[in-house]
Amino acid sequence: MREVTNLLAQATALSEGRENENPAKYFSGNRPSSIIVLNDLEPESVGRLLSFYEVKTVFEAFLWGINPFDQFGVELGKVNAGTLREEIATRNKNPDYDFNSVDAINRNYL
Repeated sequence: MREVTNLLAQATALSEGRENENPAKYFSGNRPSSIIVLNDLEPESVGRLLSFYEVKTVFEAFLWGINPFDQFGVELGKVNAGTLREEIATRNKNPDYDFNSVDAINRNYL
């Protein structure tokens, strides 16, 4: 029960905020949040959860003028994933392999 009360209290804090003269203790409110409760993790429940976020993402993309169906971006991601897969396979075969060809961001994940 404690976890549920903490969850609800945090949502209230995001909504209402807190006025305080001390800037460290001031917390602006009006921060929307969603609480989704599932009775189980059956495929139907998880599908409903995924569809909720898919609809939300598509709607926000339309509002912001972003193409949420960016197939060319997906294709580029697949090309990049192939390159990273090759780098990982090479590293697994040779632990002393130098990752100079991998950019700094992706190097942290290898």
